[in-house]
This record gives sequence, structure tokens and C-alpha cells, in this order.
Amino acid sequence: MKNFENNSCLIDTGTASLISEAENVLPSNSPSESVPVPIQTQGSASSITTPGRTPTTAPPTTPAAATPDPNREILTTPAVRKLAADNKVDLVLVPGTGKGGRITKDDLLNFMSSVSPNEPVPKVQQEQVVIQEPPIATIPTAHFWNSSPTSQLIGSTPTQQEDTVVEIKGIAKVMVRTMTAAQKVPRFTYHDEYSMDNIVQLKQLMKKLGKEHKTKLTFMPLLIKAASQALTEFPMINAHVNADCTAVTYKAAHNIGIATDTPHGLMVPNIKNVQNLSILDIASELERLKTLSENNKLSTDDVTGGTFSLSNVGAVGGTYASPMLVVPEVCIGAFGKIQTRPAFNSDGEVYPSNTMCVSWSGDHRVLDGATVARYSNTLKRYLEDPNLLLFHLK
Repeated sequence: MKNFENNSCLIDTGTASLISEAENVLPSNSPSESVPVPIQTQGSASSITTPGRTPTTAPPTTPAAATPDPNREILTTPAVRKLAADNKVDLVLVPGTGKGGRITKDDLLNFMSSVSPNEPVPKVQQEQVVIQEPPIATIPTAHFWNSSPTSQLIGSTPTQQEDTVVEIKGIAKVMVRTMTAAQKVPRFTYHDEYSMDNIVQLKQLMKKLGKEHKTKLTFMPLLIKAASQALTEFPMINAHVNADCTAVTYKAAHNIGIATDTPHGLMVPNIKNVQNLSILDIASELERLKTLSENNKLSTDDVTGGTFSLSNVGAVGGTYASPMLVVPEVCIGAFGKIQTRPAFNSDGEVYPSNTMCVSWSGDHRVLDGATVARYSNTLKRYLEDPNLLLFHLK
């Protein structure tokens, strides 16, 4: 690249032909002579001036004579770009006379008129850059916990994946039948939040007693017992409805089903006669049913005869839910996870409170929302004041 001074104008290699033409018309001078050579770019004629001589004008050059820079930024308007596209003109070849080298409509028209009609519009030869991609690391088809060298292949060809057809049978088939029947029942949902501060404290005290009896004591035995106590005041919640919905049977026994997530699928075994069991008895029965569920060894008696169901969605991190009924039962509840949230006491002061979200679904053919709301409020009182629950226990 050569630098020439003319109002601080810098000429790059794209206008090298203009400089060459200017040198051809310069007079011969000795090396010691300094000849200012002002050169006007953008396709206009070059003016050469020497001391004591009349300025000489170099022959004009056409835009096509200049070597275009394929990497320069094209400044123009959308209308000019469209006109160039319609005429298949590469704007990189068009010199711009506007501000900052902007290409005007006149620049484009002048360039098009300078090209012979039969002469194809030249195109800028751009250097092709080939990017070589690194080899793709394929995911091994073996289990991710297999640490053998063959399971860690890098750059190998992935195997063809195929669809897998799994037959619905066993517990999954039972769930299809149960949920299909539940979907036919018009149901409603009701949600609320319970304060669990006192139950959390009671659970910590009873946890020590559970260890003495070698029984794991969680929140669920307390919730199940409180739910059973509330059912004694709302017998229509603990009920069955017949297939054609012509009769409702209020069940004397509180056989409370517990929705259980197992490796074999969803199971709802039930604890029989909860109204006659202690909290410790309920905890022991929960452990028994859980073990049998995980090993797929539940008996027919364990999974039949339920009158009311509960689901602990909080065990998997859930809060609210819309549980499906276990037909012919008429109500089911879902307990969310216990969370610490800000609350206000009677003096308006903020304090951390343990709260639990509760969701209910009811058969709207035989239950109304007000009945389920009143049942929920009764259970809420028992859980927020465990002393009240103990007072009513038989």
C-alpha cells in the first residue's frame, strides 16, 4: 500500500490503477525533487500539479478498472440494493461517491451505463474458506454407568436408533382401566393452604418415639389420622357411588388409599379401618405397604375396598395438583410439599411459617364444592391445632 497526501486522503490497493496512471503522466524529475501529487478518488479524473507547469488532467478511469475490495462494507439504501439485484449487479464493484463511500442511485446507474450491454457484469472473486469440523463424539448406546472402555467411543459412527413397542399389561393395564373410568366422572377441584408449624413441632417429638418402636414416623401418618378424624364429621366424603349414579353408600370403615409411586407403576394400596388405628399403627402399616409395593407383592386385599384416597405429591416436589378420582370413591386429596414462607402474626409482624398446599377433587354428581371446602377447613383446624385433634381421638 502507498500513501499519498491530498487533504489527508489515503489510497488503498483498490485504487492502485489510478496511481499507476498518474505516474505515467508525471514529468521526469530528479530523485531530490518533491512533487506533490493530489489525487481525487471515487472514479473521477486525477489532477497532477508540478511547480511552474500547467496542471495536467489524467485520462478518466472506469469503475471496472479498479480492483474492488470484497470485504468492504456496502453503504446504500434498500431501493438501490433492489435496483442492483434486479439488474444482477454486484454492489462491491460500484464506487460510491456519497458520504463515507455510500453508493447512490446515480453511482449505480453510471456504473451500469459504463458496462457494455453484451458484456457480463464482473463478479468479485472471494476467497473460499473451508472450515474443517472436528469429529463428532457419539453417545455410547451402553448404560451411562458402564465404565468399560467400549462405552466411551469418540468419533465412532452412531448406531441406528429404532422405536420400541411396549405392551401395556399388568399394573399399567389396571391404571388404564381405572383412569378411563375416572375421566367419565364430572369432577371439581378445590385448593387451600394449611399452616404446619405445630405439626412440624409435633413430628419432631414423635420422631423419637418412632425410633424406640423401630418405626419410621413421617408426616403422612399424622395427616392420615387427621383426615380420618375429619371424615367422621363428613360421612358423605367417605362414600361410594354406584355405576349408574342412582345411589350413594356412606362407608363405615375408613379404608384410606395412599397413591404410591413404584418402579412397576402407580399403585393405590389402602390402610384398613384407619378410624380404629393409632398414629404408630398407621406408620407401621405404611411401611408394610411401601415394601410390598416396591417388590410388586401387594395382595388383592391391599388394593381393593378403598373408601377415600390421598396422594403425597410433595414427595416429588409438587405443590398443587388436580388428582383423578379412584372410582367408585367420590373424593381424593393431594398434599403438597411443606415450604417455609413469610406470614403475619396477630400483631402484623412477619415471621417464617411452614405451609402446605392442599388440593381436593370431588365427584360433582354427589358432592358440591361447599361440602368439600367445609371438610377441608375441619382438617385444617386439626392440623393447625394438634391439641384439638388429640381431644377428639377415641
